[in-house]
Amino acid sequence: MFSRSTGIPDMRFINRELPIIQVALALEIRPGQNGNLHCWHPDRHQHGDRTASVGIRRSNNTVKC
Repeated sequence: MFSRSTGIPDMRFINRELPIIQVALALEIRPGQNGNLHCWHPDRHQHGDRTASVGIRRSNNTVKC
């Protein structure tokens, strides 16, 4: 997971092998009923992100608010 010569994380490995949902849960980001995640910046939403608004793109292992 880390480059032996530089100690820098291998982002390609992380992106391909570590599902973003597992990262989110480890960071205690709340999943919503609709399969999305609640935003980690609820103060930036009109109603505190009452309905989970962060979509998970499983095809490329990313999230989008």
